[in-house]
Amino acid sequence: MRNSRNTIYLTGKNLYRFSAFLSFFISILPFSAIASELDVKCIICHSRFRDERFIDEKEYKDSVHGKLECTGCHAIRFKKMTHSVSEDMTSNEVKEVSKYLKGKGKDALTVASCVGCHNREYSVFRKSIHGKAILEEGIQNAAFCTDCHSPPHYIRKSSDPLSSSSRHRIVETCARCHSDRTIASRYGLNIYVVESYRAHFHGKRYAIGSKETPNCVICHGSHNIKSHNDPESPVFGTNKITLCSKCHEGATEEFARAFTHRPVDSKNNPTAFYVRIVMVWMIISVVFLLFFHFVLDIYSEITKRRRKGRETPVKSPLNTLLKNLPREFERMNIHYRIQHIALFTSVFYLAASGFTLKYPELKISQAWINLWGGIEMAGHVHRFGAVVLIVDVIYHIGYIIYLSTKKRLGTAIMPQVKDIKDCWKNIRYLTGTSDERPKFGRYTYLQKLDYWLVVIIVFVMTATGFMYWFPTLTADILPGWSSFWIWGVAYIAHSTEALIALFLGILWHFYNVHLKSRVFPMSWVWLTGKISIEDLIEDHPLEFERIIEEGEKAASQDS
Repeated sequence: MRNSRNTIYLTGKNLYRFSAFLSFFISILPFSAIASELDVKCIICHSRFRDERFIDEKEYKDSVHGKLECTGCHAIRFKKMTHSVSEDMTSNEVKEVSKYLKGKGKDALTVASCVGCHNREYSVFRKSIHGKAILEEGIQNAAFCTDCHSPPHYIRKSSDPLSSSSRHRIVETCARCHSDRTIASRYGLNIYVVESYRAHFHGKRYAIGSKETPNCVICHGSHNIKSHNDPESPVFGTNKITLCSKCHEGATEEFARAFTHRPVDSKNNPTAFYVRIVMVWMIISVVFLLFFHFVLDIYSEITKRRRKGRETPVKSPLNTLLKNLPREFERMNIHYRIQHIALFTSVFYLAASGFTLKYPELKISQAWINLWGGIEMAGHVHRFGAVVLIVDVIYHIGYIIYLSTKKRLGTAIMPQVKDIKDCWKNIRYLTGTSDERPKFGRYTYLQKLDYWLVVIIVFVMTATGFMYWFPTLTADILPGWSSFWIWGVAYIAHSTEALIALFLGILWHFYNVHLKSRVFPMSWVWLTGKISIEDLIEDHPLEFERIIEEGEKAASQDS
């Protein structure tokens, strides 16, 4: 009913109609960014499905196609809310391409619709190995647009980290096909492509978030990927030298030949394969030996098998001189202390920054590497640790040469047959089967093992680390025939020796100088260079006797 001023009253039937209109208006507000009324109707239905027909309105709106009409890809007009065809807008080119995409889903026309807008990319793609496979050979497993740019309704820019074609996810995208054993065996593909990349230095840096490390598309291209046997491929023949030179200035043919997708196994790289077996058994042996002693020592501490009193040497003259001796003796002079500090400082930085590259797949690796400012900064930290280690090695070798020229370099650190006997006696003592503890000289057999393992580890890690730090220079120095297997050996040796060093430092060395009951919370020898007379007599009785004998000789000569 209208009044004299033509005002509409919202009562009865009019109120019901207005409410219905308002409800519909509110319901379509979230879809206001969709291009047309028809698209709003599409989203209203498809956002309510809970199966493969479901479309997430927000995800679709955030995609690169979010402002396009649905019929841009689904190139037909529908009558109202039904799916009956009213008008076919599909181009002849799309129809032609769709003939080759029958195995790409229920709607080949929609899959082929990419070529309607992306003509330039399609013209390049059709000449690639993927394009020829699907358009000329009819191989339905070959990659087409939506196989790489997916899901099709939520395609994002390649610069978006969430995009399936971004550098953050491109390896995972390529792996869908190239790590599929069924596809690889059917078409004669190299099944180890993805596996070998992830095991390689490049793959590990990529996995941990490097923004500089090459991935699949950096080396092979994207829409224009060629077979590695195609002369136009960037990885074919001498083309690979140019490719490698983009990152590694001065790359040579030997350098370029070294990096392939061949796995480390008995057939493709037997040298590295058997070196890895030897290194694994080396880790097992060292860990078992040290852990065995670690457990025995703890057992001995708990059960109090060690004698409570301090033992003194048997020689009676020593007993009379004991009260006149100093309470501390020099164990490490200033040079050894500096070398020791430099060693554990370098090992800390090397281990802390390199561990994540060994195991990039661990969840903690990404969080840990972020603490260092990312993989690039961690690389600088790693090289800093390497420089400290190299300087320390030069210092140590130089000091040894100096001592030898002054005829003050002893042989106490050299392995002897007595060490084997001492090992057996010590095991019996720790297990309680014998009350006799072996008498050690300046160094115990475990300290000798510790030292020589460090020497070997430092030598191997320095040599192999230099190879990866200066790869092009190394490739020039090494003979061409060793260019492939030597890199596999270098990586295996470097990472394996690092694990042994980590075990030595964290479990064995830390326990003996920090956690052991007699030294807790810390042995001060590494700082003061002094060892107490009690510890010297108990742990190194033969060294104590030697010091006393030398003192007596010096005293007799003076008199």
